[in-house]
Amino acid sequence: MSPSRPHISASYYTALQRYAAARGLNIEDLQRTRDIDLQLDDSPEGLLSCGALVAIVEALSEQANDEAFGLHFVESLPPRPAGVYQHIVFNSRTLRDALQAVSRFLGLVTDAFQIHYEESSGIGWLRFVCPYNFGGCTQFVDGQLALIALRARQLVGENCSAVRVDMMRAAPTSLKEFRRVFGVLPNLGQPLNRIGFDIAVLAKPLPSADPNLRATAAGYASQLLGLSGRDYTFSTLAANFIAGALQRGDVSETQACIELGITARTLQRNLATEGTTFKALLDETRARMARHYLIDTDLSLTAIAFLLGYSELSAFSRAAKVWLGETPSALRKRHRPGSIADKLHHSVDSNRKRQPAGS
Repeated sequence: MSPSRPHISASYYTALQRYAAARGLNIEDLQRTRDIDLQLDDSPEGLLSCGALVAIVEALSEQANDEAFGLHFVESLPPRPAGVYQHIVFNSRTLRDALQAVSRFLGLVTDAFQIHYEESSGIGWLRFVCPYNFGGCTQFVDGQLALIALRARQLVGENCSAVRVDMMRAAPTSLKEFRRVFGVLPNLGQPLNRIGFDIAVLAKPLPSADPNLRATAAGYASQLLGLSGRDYTFSTLAANFIAGALQRGDVSETQACIELGITARTLQRNLATEGTTFKALLDETRARMARHYLIDTDLSLTAIAFLLGYSELSAFSRAAKVWLGETPSALRKRHRPGSIADKLHHSVDSNRKRQPAGS
């Protein structure tokens, strides 16, 4: 298979169909009215477009008028689903092993996004990284973080909860359901989507672990990942690099070639064959991420500029006007009048106007 777009297991969509039907939502009509193409392939894995799936999840949330739709959907999933990936996670020796397995073997079920495991300051984190070409994906990201919290509880026990949850999303009307699912109030408007657990909890042995089954499943999974033969266009590879590198600070073409293991000439030649350039992909990725940050989060314009690789707000505003056809503040006001960030921006401007001259 040679997907031109990120894919995810069709089983996710099947579960979404069941949940939508249980809530009286018509997922097929929604697909038709919004012209959403699942792009289901005929491979043995049964894969479909993750971008299309994300669009359906967001639309169902609107249809249901449920700001916590992503959380409620993943709560409907089977407590111990079948599959090689799930066998590895549920038979891990400790919660740390399980979270590391989530990161390492995620490619068995999707090539659409990444989940990275890292430890710092006594906390083990799973960080969710959205791909470059997703639009609004608030509910989908909510669901992925909530699924990690639910699986951790199933593995360790009902008293297991995250010690911290950071989310890029804007504030919902109520945080009641978020606190119930995560066990803590999430920190909103953050530059990252991640969930963290105490190191001491991560080290506890899991009662359900079967080391032999895990070893067998992990060996088979490694073969599947190594022999999957999935090819990616150079445009997709470069754009996914850009999305991650923007937050790290080094988004140069040189660094892209280092991480992709190719020469600059090879990258340029292949991008030209696909009808694009590294600069065009950089602008396109920044534009898509800017729209997401401006519409779906309460991050300040200064924070968004930083996340997109700009050291000055003025430079970001000028570039964004070219990509978006309007200034960042105008786009945010048009889509989200009265947002928290907008109020803060207005408050700062008002204070400046009231400040006595010469003070």
